[in-house]
Amino acid sequence: MKQEMSISKANDLDKIIHFIHDCWFDLSEIRFDSKKGRLTIPYKKEICADRPSGWRKFFRRVATRIETWNLVVDHVIRYNVVDTEKIGSYDFDRIFYDPKTRTVKITTGIPLGFTVVVTDFSMCVEKS
Repeated sequence: MKQEMSISKANDLDKIIHFIHDCWFDLSEIRFDSKKGRLTIPYKKEICADRPSGWRKFFRRVATRIETWNLVVDHVIRYNVVDTEKIGSYDFDRIFYDPKTRTVKITTGIPLGFTVVVTDFSMCVEKS
């Protein structure tokens, strides 16, 4: 798998958020390897190209393909998902890290409780 970016400081979370914001993931595809302490969240990313369209030749973004990527959280002790909406697929909105509780919180556009308890902060995005 090709690693696109990796961060080990919470101050760098905006880099990850910028890359995954509004991308969709399915709860049933989340994998947790407790031996390695690694949580993998596969998600779909639209790859767009600018193409002329319309009689005025306005440029607009057109999805040319959909790729599968992974958001990977390392040093994971446990994670918890509270899926009150029961729709299964959610879009990434923000990610927060609380160093006091060592908890990563993933927020989505649709209500979902998603927390990850870690021993140390480290995450990356990689192409699947």
